[in-house]
Amino acid sequence: MCPICKNTDLTKSWRGTLIIVNADSDIAREAGITAPGRYAVKVK
Repeated sequence: MCPICKNTDLTKSWRGTLIIVNADSDIAREAGITAPGRYAVKVK
């Protein structure tokens, strides 16, 4: 279960991890992330 959105429909097909410490960072804004945490990237 996703601790942020509480969704249980998660994928097992991902390529890397993006760790966001500051949700106001340029990278977080570019990725559309609004909360700190670990995120899967390149989901297929």
